[in-house]
Amino acid sequence: MSTATSPTLSSLPPHFSRRSSLASSVNYTNSWNDLISCQSPLRKQLSRTNSIRSTLSPSTSILLDQAITDAITQIQQTKAKETTEPSVSSQLRSSALPNPSFYKRQLPNSCIPFNSERGKQLFRRSLDSGCLESYFSLSMHFLTQAEPAFCGLASLCMILNALEVDPLRQWKGVWRWYDESLLDCCRPLDDIKQHGITLPEFTCLAKCNGLNVTTRRPDETTKQQFIDDVKRTCENDAEYMVVSYDRGSLGQTGTGHFSPIGGFDEAELMVLVLDVARFKYPPYWVKVDTLWEALHPVDTSTGKSRGYTILARGTKPYVSTALSQLAVNGDSWSRLSDVLFRQIPSSLVNLPKNTSLQGLISFIVSEIPSENDSIVEHRLKLFISPLVTEMPVDDGAGAASQDAIAGLSLEEYVSGLDVLLHHIARTEMYKLVSESMVFKTRGVPVCGSVSRAGSMPSSPLVRKQSLHHNEEDDVCDFLAFLTIFLYAFLSYQPMCDALTPALANQVKSIVNIDQDPQIDLVVKKEVAFLREQIAALNELIVSS
Repeated sequence: MSTATSPTLSSLPPHFSRRSSLASSVNYTNSWNDLISCQSPLRKQLSRTNSIRSTLSPSTSILLDQAITDAITQIQQTKAKETTEPSVSSQLRSSALPNPSFYKRQLPNSCIPFNSERGKQLFRRSLDSGCLESYFSLSMHFLTQAEPAFCGLASLCMILNALEVDPLRQWKGVWRWYDESLLDCCRPLDDIKQHGITLPEFTCLAKCNGLNVTTRRPDETTKQQFIDDVKRTCENDAEYMVVSYDRGSLGQTGTGHFSPIGGFDEAELMVLVLDVARFKYPPYWVKVDTLWEALHPVDTSTGKSRGYTILARGTKPYVSTALSQLAVNGDSWSRLSDVLFRQIPSSLVNLPKNTSLQGLISFIVSEIPSENDSIVEHRLKLFISPLVTEMPVDDGAGAASQDAIAGLSLEEYVSGLDVLLHHIARTEMYKLVSESMVFKTRGVPVCGSVSRAGSMPSSPLVRKQSLHHNEEDDVCDFLAFLTIFLYAFLSYQPMCDALTPALANQVKSIVNIDQDPQIDLVVKKEVAFLREQIAALNELIVSS
């Protein structure tokens, strides 16, 4: 079997060797050689990767280079951290006294253990009555929460995996799979480890990951509605219920907790709670009346009662095909949303009545804080990770086949990204954003701005050749991502309410792209996905 050798600059596709002006912003040769030197599946996929690059514009190629460089840097930093940090065993040896610890808790009398004779009897009767359909898919993905405060994340992971939602994010090796570490779009994981999540944050996370969510609190519904919802969700495997309840109301230790419902016994009105804190309590049956009362205590974090959610696969699961995503979490969004949904709308009333559409876009762009300019990011890092990480991938089917799958996934993504950016550049909104950003930077070309070298590339990303469009078409990727964000943001109704009727009509005519034949479907899908993310995060801010 021949061994692939590291390519030199002269062996790269022609459009790479000609881009000497970009060498300062992306050190392609070094990052590529670093990549090939590691024991990665991409070493075996050199010819495939070169074929990918040969079809890309310089703009998208740089995105690929930057993602590779970032992934390698992250791996190197992780390895350096592993060599400098003391091991767990040495830390334990250095501890003077062990911390108090516990092995499980005994269930109170209000809860019937799942594996008890009584629990088995309830299980058999529920199975015979058809109210245990949800159990089987959930049991296949039953998790023990990874952290004491990860009950909400673990419950949502169970639902997402049971509904077979593809996260399009790497878990381990070449595999895409939901675990708690992937659910970080609303709050940083380190913060969740300390404080957990609230019911609105759970709802936000579910929506951002492509689910249809119905959230109900006890003061907004009735006990009979709750019983009906429990019964319906247990009779099928297309939707599931997660309850946010107070443990103390069940006679358990602790306060707020999340867990899925796995079954229902209609004869005695009992529900099966699949407790994700399996280190503490096993799954158990509890009376509907008792669980209903456990939804009422107020969560001190929100000042509202707890409740339950019904989750189903979205009818438009844009998350499974999205090429971009919001580059904000709950903390940064709370600051930015104050600007977008409070400050900007309130300031619009002071605009001159003869303000043009270009003037409006320029005003909005100027009001977005510079640190949030890169508010939308590509998802390349999700596809690069498995190709630059040393990993065993042979699961019996052979490593080569898995390498091919990973390479194909990357190829499909970068090709789609290239097409997306091209079509965005042809929209009227892109032209308006380009003019507005030049105004904001006082004539400094935005794509050369070093201050925006974060998630968005800052080098001169101008298309000069591509299979997808003519040479005269230019596009700056940074502006393209800002463009699709504004398409989504300007759909927010209060924006139009604050404008003069004439200007509001102009805004509606440009952002209502669903029926516009001039806008490509790939752009419409990205805007729709961003609208869903913005709506979920804004709902979270309002409810908090």
